Amino acid sequence: MKYNKFIISNYRAIKGPLKIDLKNKIIPLVGINECGKTTILQAIFAFDKANDNLNQAKQVQNIENLYALEDDTCEIKAAIEIGKNEFLNIINDLINDNNNLKIKDEAKQETLETNTPEWEKYENEKNIAIKENKIFETLINVLNIKVDEENIEIEIIRTLDDENKTYSLSYKAFNNIEGFNSVKNFLAEAIVIQLPPILYSDDFNDRPDGKVEITENGNSTEWESIYSRVFNNALKKQDFSIYQLFDVDSRRQKSTLSDVSKYLSDNLTEAWSRFSNEKKKITIDFDLNECKVNEETKRYLQINIVENVNGQARTFGVSDRSKGFIWYYNFIMKIQFNPKQNSNGNTIFLLDEPGSYLHETAQNELCKKLVEISNEEGVVIYCTHSPQLLNPAYIPFSTINIVSKTKSKIKCVPIASYKTRSTQTTAFQPIYEALQIPEFKLINNNQKVVAGEGVYDKYAIEMFCNLPEDVIVFGSANAKSLHDNIQYFIAFSIKYMAVWDNDREGNNYYKKAQKDFGDVESKNFYTLPNLYHKEKVRMEEMFEPEDMDMINEEIGLPKGSSYTLTISNLYYHKEKEKCLRNIKEKLTKKCKDNFANLSSTIIQHFN
Repeated sequence: MKYNKFIISNYRAIKGPLKIDLKNKIIPLVGINECGKTTILQAIFAFDKANDNLNQAKQVQNIENLYALEDDTCEIKAAIEIGKNEFLNIINDLINDNNNLKIKDEAKQETLETNTPEWEKYENEKNIAIKENKIFETLINVLNIKVDEENIEIEIIRTLDDENKTYSLSYKAFNNIEGFNSVKNFLAEAIVIQLPPILYSDDFNDRPDGKVEITENGNSTEWESIYSRVFNNALKKQDFSIYQLFDVDSRRQKSTLSDVSKYLSDNLTEAWSRFSNEKKKITIDFDLNECKVNEETKRYLQINIVENVNGQARTFGVSDRSKGFIWYYNFIMKIQFNPKQNSNGNTIFLLDEPGSYLHETAQNELCKKLVEISNEEGVVIYCTHSPQLLNPAYIPFSTINIVSKTKSKIKCVPIASYKTRSTQTTAFQPIYEALQIPEFKLINNNQKVVAGEGVYDKYAIEMFCNLPEDVIVFGSANAKSLHDNIQYFIAFSIKYMAVWDNDREGNNYYKKAQKDFGDVESKNFYTLPNLYHKEKVRMEEMFEPEDMDMINEEIGLPKGSSYTLTISNLYYHKEKEKCLRNIKEKLTKKCKDNFANLSSTIIQHFN
């Protein structure tokens, strides 16, 4: 099972329906402070009842819209992809649960006297169970006979109000079946239990404590649940109780803590090497202590960090470490030891301003790591106003969503659909407007700029041209915006060259720029090379059809895929460098000539 999308309605200032599509596995939410990014994350977090006691239950409390006089019904809807056989198994399990109910126990029936309230209750519950079984059997027949797909999409709706937090299921093949309404809640609950986990991390407020209270049930807080999972994983058990460890012999107690400490230390060290460039051994030390609080004895697990300082072991509390380390520790622990185990690589990670305490270089590294997590672990949805976490070398342009609040209502729009407040001058202008920063402020004056008509020109030039190290590629929005950007390059004293497509529109704006900016500035203006006398040369015509077929085969796309799909998938491919080496060897002579000519033009221009 996996989540395909979330649709949020009437949750705080989200009037909705606000849709978060999960077709992309990494989804940045971009916007200024107080625009509603955190509200979106908390609404998604509120979908799973397994989280109801976490995050101080903020996501399921105080959900009313403070800007409105009265509230409409709050609904958080998830579109779920589920295998047909998975669905059948869940329904069969519900039938088995009904059959095993005590109300059907004949021994109990014999102990009851007829014409008593207990007998009437027994008869009523038995009849309900029998009726539910008949409906479930009907659903099974529908799935077996009328549904051909191996994977189907269903909707599960969680309705939230002050008193109720209920689930219901909607599926087109079931909705009109008589009696389905009486079981759609049970069925939805059974599915939710088996869905992948939804994890939430708030970089400003979510801090691991170095001292965790241990209770008899083992899961009174999120961190107690996490450490219970650590102990069970380390000891290869399913029901180990940290609470009962306080009562065993001290030698056995020390041995157990030592085994778990080694297990967690090794895991954190390995994970740290994945999430940080700093290579170091992390050692975790556990201790148990008890104290009396209001005449009640409370038990605690103490967590310390042990570091080697000049050959001597030194012990520190978790909170004594740097904010960067605390963030990593919190993040890694929640990934490695999440409360659900059936994620199958489909975990939903909700990250509120990740890496806000990291410096710019570390944020760039984190950006790359978030993409790796999305490829291997599940879907990463994070909100940020840091340009470093939107690095186009790692974050596909099309995955970004712009969040804004207008008239006290939160909106979330894919970047491709976002309407800029002024004439769009660059492909990334929606991001800059959302963050309220001038885009040209991000260009270093020491850099030289090749400006193309669009973001896909940027991708192709970066991948297939041989660029000097101090040259960057700037993607405008279209031929007109490239013309308009020239005034900014001049104003900011940026060394640049502008390259239009060699087609009707590109040539028109190439000539207009020559007229508007004069002969001296015109030395910076070019059109794409037309070495083989084609009718037009846009960036896609720099490649031959057989080149595109070869690239699609190399990266696993269907033959005939669109140019934009091919180039963007190659640009963000997890084995990009290896693929590019193979592709460049196989390119046609015409394609190699085109990019060699453009590369030579760029080098000569800046020389």
